[in-house]
Amino acid sequence: MPSFGDYGKQIERRGDLMDDMHQRGPCYEAVAVIDARRWNLRLDKNCNVLDECLDQSFAL
Repeated sequence: MPSFGDYGKQIERRGDLMDDMHQRGPCYEAVAVIDARRWNLRLDKNCNVLDECLDQSFAL
């Protein structure tokens, strides 16, 4: 099972800046800053991004 650090490295490899992350069931949910916008990401147990959506409630 990957560690939280492994998930953070995967997000940063994409060129994103991880802001927050927590486990929810078998998946992890992360908040990342991509192109000066905040995104909500959902990752599987292998650190693959399953889906992502723009956080409409937050502006940088």
